[in-house]
Amino acid sequence: MDPECAQLLPHVCAVLIDKRGIMTDNAILQKLLDWFRSLVSTVPVGELLEENLCIEGMLDQLMNFSFNPPNLYVFAFRLGGMLAGYEAGFRRLMAREFLDNFSAFIGMTILYEIPSVRLAWIQGLQDMLKHKDAFTFFQDSCMEVLFAFQDDKVETNAYAADELMAHIILASVQIEGWPDPEGSANLPDVALDLLNHMQQKLSDTPNNAGHCLRTLTFVFRGGTDLLVHIVWRSFFECVMILLMRKPVSDSPYIKELLSTALRFPILQSSRSMSIASLYALQTLDVAESVSFASEILKIHGCPVNLHEEARLEFLRPFCYIIKITSDCRKYPEWADVIRIVKPAFETAMASKRSSVDLICRSLGCLTDLIETRSLKKEIPECLLLDSLATLLSLCIGQAVCVLPRLELSKNMIGCQRVQRMAMDTLRCLSSWTMSTAVVQQIFRVLLLYVVDIDSDSTILKKTFQAALKWLLECSLLGNSVYWPDAVHFLNDVYKGLQKRFCSPSWEIRDTAIEFITDLVQTLKNKEVFKQAADFAVIPQQILVLVKDPESYVRASAVNCLGQLDTIYDVFLPTASGEDLTTKTLVSIFLNILSEDTDYFPRRMVMKVFVDWTRQEHIQVSYSMDDLLPKLLKVTKEDSDWEVKVHALELAGVFVDQTFDTFVADSCPYAVGLPIKGNVGGKAGALKKFNTVGLFPFLLDALSADDRMVALKACQILLSLRSKLSDGEETHSCSDGSELQGLDWLEETMRNWRREVKDGLRKALDKNWSDLLNKIDLANLETSLSKGSCSSHQKPQSLLLDIRTALWGGEEQDADCY
Repeated sequence: MDPECAQLLPHVCAVLIDKRGIMTDNAILQKLLDWFRSLVSTVPVGELLEENLCIEGMLDQLMNFSFNPPNLYVFAFRLGGMLAGYEAGFRRLMAREFLDNFSAFIGMTILYEIPSVRLAWIQGLQDMLKHKDAFTFFQDSCMEVLFAFQDDKVETNAYAADELMAHIILASVQIEGWPDPEGSANLPDVALDLLNHMQQKLSDTPNNAGHCLRTLTFVFRGGTDLLVHIVWRSFFECVMILLMRKPVSDSPYIKELLSTALRFPILQSSRSMSIASLYALQTLDVAESVSFASEILKIHGCPVNLHEEARLEFLRPFCYIIKITSDCRKYPEWADVIRIVKPAFETAMASKRSSVDLICRSLGCLTDLIETRSLKKEIPECLLLDSLATLLSLCIGQAVCVLPRLELSKNMIGCQRVQRMAMDTLRCLSSWTMSTAVVQQIFRVLLLYVVDIDSDSTILKKTFQAALKWLLECSLLGNSVYWPDAVHFLNDVYKGLQKRFCSPSWEIRDTAIEFITDLVQTLKNKEVFKQAADFAVIPQQILVLVKDPESYVRASAVNCLGQLDTIYDVFLPTASGEDLTTKTLVSIFLNILSEDTDYFPRRMVMKVFVDWTRQEHIQVSYSMDDLLPKLLKVTKEDSDWEVKVHALELAGVFVDQTFDTFVADSCPYAVGLPIKGNVGGKAGALKKFNTVGLFPFLLDALSADDRMVALKACQILLSLRSKLSDGEETHSCSDGSELQGLDWLEETMRNWRREVKDGLRKALDKNWSDLLNKIDLANLETSLSKGSCSSHQKPQSLLLDIRTALWGGEEQDADCY
């Protein structure tokens, strides 16, 4: 431990046990716990406690169950459990009776009623159980307490207790070296005790089986093939009894247990597992049954009959939508699945809550399956897409269920939860090859949502995301069969967007602009898109939105115009037939940078300029020698730090491109050869930097109050100095003097500005290269990278805060020993 921390620790411990209860800040206690955790990972616990007796003294006084604030008991349980997780710490705390008090916790009524203290006891015990002595202590003193916590009324605590029981079973197996060298499969005593308790509980109180099932699931997640095989064999009959109850209680827990168990090859071939899984598909709650079926479909190597039953069960919700809305004869191979509907399924679909839950669960499972593996050979794409398109039509009243199942139509209309899930699923399905008729159907549904005046901005955004994915897939396929439908869709979308641009909702206007921006970024390299997309009316409307009352919309309009400009060589066509040139846009953007009172549009303007410069787009029609000084001048006075950072990014790009240009031009026959030592090229670059006023801008930014601005400037100056010195680091000044800091730089810049103002010298006369070599940029970068709060994150600072802030700087004589 650091000597300073060792001196502060007794005072900190005295603060914690102060009878006035002055330690109330949970965040500080958590930081203190984190520090102890890092400490015990590097310092032997026995040595730590021997050299710092105040720790044991503090725990003794906190654990004598006198009245203390609950957060201090939380701290004591967590810290004591952490220290007792090491054998040396366990022996010392056992001798100090800390562990006796730990096990007596359940008898302290007032403490036991506090949920946070109960949770801390569980967490402390989990940290403790890492060696044999701790397991013996648990069996003798704490097992009954843990059993009581499984029925905790606070779900977080009950969950932690279930997790801890599983941890004990798994850890005991590892510590005991199970199975033993002789091959005995007898589980350790503590594991058997816990498993027997769970079996008894499942038999006695089957209506409250969730905690035991959850514990078994945790065991299966961390267990070996042999362990899960033994545990499953012991609990198979209990699980089957639960599945035979009508209705099945704790469906989610049974589903999760079986899904986890089926991941083990040793259980996939087990007859008992197949029986339980098949029975579960038929008897679980319909939503859990669909979810379980999707989990089975992910498994390679499970029995064929189980896989087929899972496939049929998974498709039932989608077949049901086809059954009640359209002609079932379109899918003769699925006629039986479409025709047969379980009574429980009909009941679930009749209720709005259960139907929405079932459909959303099915859509989520389908999306998950698409992303994890290909199902093209197992699941009919056309049926799924048809069902999905129909479902989306139901949600906006464009489809109607056949009698007598009109309830589903009413349940789905305006249901945004279903719409969001369905759009996400539709986007994922775009990679599947399907018929032209299905593609047309999908585009029709997407268009309905684009023009639907009742569409929420979130739904509209997801609609545009799905549309972009389908348009991209159609363009990638290069198939003329699909692209005409995509072009027709685009032309209709442009007409619908004109109303969206005028929407009273700024979120709708913003979403519509973002769609055009994303469309350009997604398809700008597709010649077929340039030929098909008619932007005659779009640029003019986007230009109007640059003056929108909402700053987010203005920023999006700036970004969109910046993207649109890059896909044309020189100009944008507008509805009036006039050309909107890059120079015109630059003028508009400069006005925004100077006049807009909100920072979002100003930030976006600078981001556009940075992107244009990187792509060398703006250089085609505008001289950077003229533009950059204007940008540096206006951003230097900007109040927003991000605007300044973007300006610095632009300056950095300009520096790199200038060096590349001048060095290459100065040595035209040395293509591919090293550029080190090219004095003529560097001289030309320096002249250009002086022309645009680069050095004063960067040096002023280096002294900025905003850390990120100063850091960015420092990084650019380091790179610039390296380029000017042929890539060699400068560690000292050329005249042998020490490197200077910010105070010297600020004074130097003040003198220089005074001289310029008085006309004593011109800005171009300054030898900026020599000035750069005198600044300690490397140390500045290190300091700025750490941030202003780095010193406060040190352990010494934390301990000082506890001593001085809570004591008011007074020394206390409380005895921690």
